[in-house]
Amino acid sequence: MTETQREWRLYIVAAVAGVYVLAWSQITPTLRAKAPAAQPRAVWLDDLPREQRPAVLPPAGWRVADRSQVVAPVPRRVPAPSARIRTRSS
Repeated sequence: MTETQREWRLYIVAAVAGVYVLAWSQITPTLRAKAPAAQPRAVWLDDLPREQRPAVLPPAGWRVADRSQVVAPVPRRVPAPSARIRTRSS
């Protein structure tokens, strides 16, 4: 492939991309006008009415925390490996 052919191919790709962007910019306002009111993507369980809450059964020993509790992980030391792992470079 010659240099001129490569340049023309890049121009064609850029033109197709420009048409795509132009078409998308014309379609997007139409889609936004038809879209329903924005709803939150996530909801706290305690924000839902009782009849709409899903049945959640935590595993044995677990408890469901409410938002007022500050739950932080307890830092623990990672145990040192008992055996040395040998690799090719060692």
